[in-house]
Amino acid sequence: MSLIVKSKIRDIAKDEGMNVSQDADRAFEKEMEQIVRKAIYRAKENGRSTIKGRDI
Repeated sequence: MSLIVKSKIRDIAKDEGMNVSQDADRAFEKEMEQIVRKAIYRAKENGRSTIKGRDI
């Protein structure tokens, strides 16, 4: 399951005259998964089952 839209990241990079390598794609995926897991942890620690912006 992909957590990011690679084409959107590539569009942002392209607007700045940059390219995105495949290993960067994997790094973006890994980083996003860590962000989501951290937000889940914070929400649970606060007794909620809903992730809120402040958990990110």
